[in-house]
Amino acid sequence: MSTDGRLDALVAHLREHAVRTDGPYTLKSGRQSDWFIDAKATTCSPEGMLLVAEAALDHPRQRPTAARRLTVGADAMAYSIAAVAATRGRMLRSFTVRKEAKAGGTGGRIAGVLRQATGDHRAR
Repeated sequence: MSTDGRLDALVAHLREHAVRTDGPYTLKSGRQSDWFIDAKATTCSPEGMLLVAEAALDHPRQRPTAARRLTVGADAMAYSIAAVAATRGRMLRSFTVRKEAKAGGTGGRIAGVLRQATGDHRAR
């Protein structure tokens, strides 16, 4: 499938699975809306994970060495991008950034594999 075809498939998946019009919904701003986009319905589904990963990897100006997203909702995206990259022979490291440092374990805000010496700090 072409890059444009994969992007079209991602948009179609979002429209079918993520757009909710059965509101009202209270938005983070506190305002009310009759519709809401629940992107996790795409980014956390098997088909959606592949579509998001393909779209991210096909971006013409990006050649990341690692994939990261802020934790919770986007964790699946970072890990699925790394998994699909591996099927293409690109071994991306993946990690998430916690909102706050973890008290137990190794602590810190980074979970996963991060190597600043290779430029991972610029990962998107």
